[in-house]
Amino acid sequence: MPELFTIGHSTHSLEKFLELLRQHRIEAVADVRSSPYSQFNPHFNREPLQLALRRTLASTMSSGVDSVA
Repeated sequence: MPELFTIGHSTHSLEKFLELLRQHRIEAVADVRSSPYSQFNPHFNREPLQLALRRTLASTMSSGVDSVA
């Protein structure tokens, strides 16, 4: 059975957040926030985060990414 991890963005930079995902070999991310926006950390808003995750996860997975979010 695959492992399930949880992570919060806290006040990490986007680069640090993505590095944590790579470090733990995370292959898929589900954003479960009821409102996927951050007033203080706009890089974690739905659209910028989705784009960054697609780029990062696609580059770390051999089969690519079909959908993220």
